[in-house]
Amino acid sequence: MSEQFHLVRIRGPQQRDRWPLTTHKSSVIGRAESEEHLVDIDLWPDGRTSRHHARVWFESAQWWIEDLGSKHGTAVEGRPIEGRLRLDQWSEVQIGQTLLMLAPPDWLRLRGRGIVLDLEVAREVSFPLTHCGYTPLSHLVLRAEADRPRPSFLRIAFSGVGGINNLPLPPMKSGDNIDLPLPPFEFRPDLFEGQFERAQAAFSVEMDGAKLEGEAVYCSVLAHNEWTHAPQHRVSLAAFVLPNHPLVSQVASDACRNIAISEDKACIFEAVYNHLRSEWSLSYRQEPPSYGLGIQKIRLPHQLLENPASRVGQGTCLDIALLLAGCLEYLGLQAILAIVDVASELHALVGLWRKVRAGLNPIECDAARLAEGAIWADPNGTTLDSRFRCGFAASCTAALEHLEAGQLVFGLDIAAARRDGILPLPYAGEPRWSEPVERSICAAGKIAEAVPTRLGTVPLLLGLLACEEGITKSVFVHRFEDMNEAIQRLRQGLPRVRTATRTPSANYTHVLNIARSKAKVEGSPVVLEQHLISALLQISSTSIERALNGIGTSRSELLSILDGLKPLPIGGRASYSVLSEFAGTA
Repeated sequence: MSEQFHLVRIRGPQQRDRWPLTTHKSSVIGRAESEEHLVDIDLWPDGRTSRHHARVWFESAQWWIEDLGSKHGTAVEGRPIEGRLRLDQWSEVQIGQTLLMLAPPDWLRLRGRGIVLDLEVAREVSFPLTHCGYTPLSHLVLRAEADRPRPSFLRIAFSGVGGINNLPLPPMKSGDNIDLPLPPFEFRPDLFEGQFERAQAAFSVEMDGAKLEGEAVYCSVLAHNEWTHAPQHRVSLAAFVLPNHPLVSQVASDACRNIAISEDKACIFEAVYNHLRSEWSLSYRQEPPSYGLGIQKIRLPHQLLENPASRVGQGTCLDIALLLAGCLEYLGLQAILAIVDVASELHALVGLWRKVRAGLNPIECDAARLAEGAIWADPNGTTLDSRFRCGFAASCTAALEHLEAGQLVFGLDIAAARRDGILPLPYAGEPRWSEPVERSICAAGKIAEAVPTRLGTVPLLLGLLACEEGITKSVFVHRFEDMNEAIQRLRQGLPRVRTATRTPSANYTHVLNIARSKAKVEGSPVVLEQHLISALLQISSTSIERALNGIGTSRSELLSILDGLKPLPIGGRASYSVLSEFAGTA
C-alpha cells in the first residue's frame, strides 16, 4: 500500500494499472503520442483520449477534476462534467475508452481466478478501535475478468488476529462489478485485550481456497492502550474516558464531597481540578514509547494515579485531560476535549459545555465555537512541574490562549461520541503484587539508592535476582557457570548519578504495567515473578540491552531459556481481559 492517492485503471487498453497523484502540483491526463506532447497520466493507446484531456489537482483538502476542452468530454460517475468538480475517493472517471478510479492511500488490488478485488485495508487495528465498532476493511469491490457461473466464497484474514470466513459471492459474468456488503470481522478478543506492544499481522484473501495475489500487506496490531491520531480514528479517543473506573469515581466523589449537586457547573469543574492539584502529587511525564508515528500510548487511570495510598501519579496532558473528562462525565456533566497544535506539538485541553448541548457530531473543528461555548482548563496546571502549575483561573486563561492562538486539530464532544456508540473501555480492577514481586520491587529501590542510580529496568532485574529460588535466578543458573559474577558485573555496570531519585524511569513503570496485564491475561489474582521477568525481557530497553550485552547474553537468549523452563499456567482460564472485570481483586 502507498502513502499517496492514485488514479487506477478499471478498464482500458493500457498496460499500466495505476498512476500516482501528488498534492503539490496538478496532473494532466491525456495521450502522449510523441515527446512533444508529454502528459502526467498517459492513457495511450486510447484513441478517444485528447492529448490534453483533463486535469486533476488537490486544493482545500479535496481532490478536483476539470475537462480541458477535450473532444469527447469527461464523465464522473456516469455524468459529463462542466467546469471543475470535486472528486471523492473511489469516484469513477470516464475518459475516452478508459475508466479510472480515485483510489485512497490504503487502497489495495488483488487478482486471481478471473477476478480483480479492489479494497481498502486499514493500517492499524486495536482493541479500542474494535471496541468502537471499527473494522480494518472497507469498500470491497469485486470485478470479473472472466465468467464465473458458480457461486464462490471469500476468506479474508489477518494472521492470528481474526477475519471473515466464507463470505458468499454470487455468479458473475465478465465485466460485472459488485460492491460487496461488509460483514463484521470476527476478532480474537483475548489477543487484542492482551496486546502489550505493537505487532504486525499479515493480510490475505482467498477465493475458494486459492490465495489471491497482489502486494504484500501488513496491518499494525496496536497495544490495548494505544490511540492513533489518524482522522478516521479521532472519535475513538472517547473510549479512553472512563467515568466508572474505580479511581475516577473516587477522585470525582472526593472532589465534590462538600459541594451541593445544584452547584454551578464551573464550581464543580474547579473543585475537581483543585482536588487533583492540591491532594495529589502529579508529575508531568512524556508518554511511554509507542514505536510508531501518529500513535500514542495512553496511561489508564490506574497507571496515571499509580499510587493511590500516597496520592502520587504521573502522566501527559492527554492522560490528565482524559481523567478530568471522566470525572466530569461521572458527575453528570458534558465534557469535551480539544487537541491543539502548539509550536508543532500536540497539546490536550479539557472543557465543559456551559449549556446542555444535543450535538449530533462528536468531532468539532470550529475553534471559536469551542472557545465561546465551553469552560476550558489546561490539565498541565494540576502537575508539580513549575512551568505549568497554576490555579484554576490561570489554567482557564492558558487553555483559551492555546485554543485561540494555536491551531485546533479537533474537538471531541464526549456525550455526542457516546450517542454514536463510542462507549468507555471496560475496566474494573487490577491484580495485586505477589510477595516475591513486592520484595523484588523493594530490593530494586534499595539497589538504586545504594549505588546511587536511576530506578530503572536494570535495578529491577537485580531486584528479581535477589529473589531466593526464583525463576529469574533459575534462568541465570542455566545460562552462566558463575551466576554471582554475572550479577556483580550487572551491578558494577550501573550508571552513577550524584543523588538517587525516587522517580522511576518510563520503562520501569512500563514493565510493571505489562506484568499486571500478563497476570490478568492468565487469570491470576496476583502478579507473579514469571510475569515480571517476562515483561522485563520483552520490552525494548536500551539499558537492559547494554547491560545484558556486557555480560555476554541478550534478551532473546534469556527469553528462550525462560520459555524452556515452562512455568505452569496460573489461572483456570486460557486468557483474561486486560481491561475487563477481574475476579479476585483485592
